[in-house]
Amino acid sequence: MGFPMAFQASWLQRQLGRELLELREERGHTTREVGEALGWAHTKVGRIERAENKIDPMDVIRLAKHYKLSDTDAERLCTMARESRTDSWWERFRPWINEPYYTLLGYENDATRLLALHNSVVHGLLQTEGYMRGLFETSALIRDPDHVDIHVEVRLLRQRRLFEPEPLLVDVILQDSVLGTPFGGVSVLNEQLKHLRELAELPNVVLRSIPATSPVTRMPLDIYEFGGGGGPAVASSESIFSTVVHDGPLEVRQARRALERVRSAALTPEETVRIIEQRIRETH
Repeated sequence: MGFPMAFQASWLQRQLGRELLELREERGHTTREVGEALGWAHTKVGRIERAENKIDPMDVIRLAKHYKLSDTDAERLCTMARESRTDSWWERFRPWINEPYYTLLGYENDATRLLALHNSVVHGLLQTEGYMRGLFETSALIRDPDHVDIHVEVRLLRQRRLFEPEPLLVDVILQDSVLGTPFGGVSVLNEQLKHLRELAELPNVVLRSIPATSPVTRMPLDIYEFGGGGGPAVASSESIFSTVVHDGPLEVRQARRALERVRSAALTPEETVRIIEQRIRETH
């Protein structure tokens, strides 16, 4: 007989707990004082701030009222509580993936919107299995077959976020040369292009292509937003060896500006779909 897994707070739950802690400390209250004012044990306040249990939106409402927050701020915190997710499905893959990737999966699981720029490969959330395996076959980092199988499985599980009742909103910029690079061969590329065309029909997926000749600096970049456009966000950049996460407000603002410069030079989603359809015919 197995034991139930211990609660593991999502990134959004931990962020919410930190914000509630900061609000209490800004007002100079102790956990005991807040607990007594709300009729709670002071240990409950501490558990909420440490995200030791899933944070109840009703508790957030009570805390927001106690801290005299504006309706806008209170609603933002409640949205964070409602939208946070606790299914850490990637935990069982931890022995196979490095720490930065493990952290990134947590961000992606909690995010409500992804803004991305990829200039060498199709974004992992949009890849077919054949394309994934083609990438791993040409990777400079040699992996054994079991390792490849695990990473393919993780990537396919990540893609479930695109098809949930409240799916991840995705806005991805791809350099147009990506649409012609045959990882895994021409038939695999054709399958990948058809998959992109189908994904572009989803209401939560926007694809944009940027010509390789556009004079704008571009580097792989992901920005994950949580709880809506006014909520917290993190940016991540990927290299051949690792993924670096930037969660400072200044870094996130700089990442947004960099992405916006590239978006201003990109083609429209409609033009991008036409290019994808042309590449499908060329690789048929």
